[in-house]
Amino acid sequence: PAGEGTGLGLWAVRTIVMSLKGQVTCETEVGRGTTFIVRLPVINKLTH
Repeated sequence: PAGEGTGLGLWAVRTIVMSLKGQVTCETEVGRGTTFIVRLPVINKLTH
């Protein structure tokens, strides 16, 4: 249920995203909730 837990989920997400050279940010609106934003770099690999 919402509001219950250990908080390890967000820690795990942040650890994985940071290892991929990305970032996690959040935006909170009182009365509306919080949005978490995950940004990951794009890697272009060319094959010939």
